[in-house]
Amino acid sequence: MSEIDSLLFQENNTSDSNFNAKAKKIAWRKTIRKESRDEDFDTLITSVGGLPNTDEAVIIKTNGCSDTGSIFTYINQKETVTEVYLSTWIISRSNIERLLKCFDAGATLTFVVSKRLKELKKSDYAYLVEQFQKRKGIKYKVANCHAKTFSVKTVQGNHYTVTGSGNWTENPRIENYIITNDVEYFGHNKEWMEEVTNG
Repeated sequence: MSEIDSLLFQENNTSDSNFNAKAKKIAWRKTIRKESRDEDFDTLITSVGGLPNTDEAVIIKTNGCSDTGSIFTYINQKETVTEVYLSTWIISRSNIERLLKCFDAGATLTFVVSKRLKELKKSDYAYLVEQFQKRKGIKYKVANCHAKTFSVKTVQGNHYTVTGSGNWTENPRIENYIITNDVEYFGHNKEWMEEVTNG
């Protein structure tokens, strides 16, 4: 019997506890899936030599086993992120939590999200707004946006920009990404996202 099955078996056999047991099992499976997707990206980026050095780029294709959130997490685990500029069409709750964790650790966050998030994923949109409003200093704007790119600055002096087809969701599709380490690309995203969020 697995640890999670053992935990669930010990729950009281009432309708409330059965509901709680199912919720715990679902949460556990989501955590395992997210960790597995992060590990798959780690393997992929390692196979091409890791993150790019200054003024270099890495071009990759994912096979649906990792996603944009996994790329962000990889960078955030390898280096100390101080600034985040992010634009996407849609984002999942687990990836919102990745961003909140980075912000809570001291990074700034500027975020442009498509108005389609509110239409397609109402609960995720409500969660994003609630969590962003709880925190002072997050700059965000809901806009008519389809751009899928993010830039981060790190304490180590790197300026990574990730641009590609993937949203911040767990999806089974092939996606392509270009990862650069270029202060001008970083500055470009910073400039336009600050302009949108200040407007």
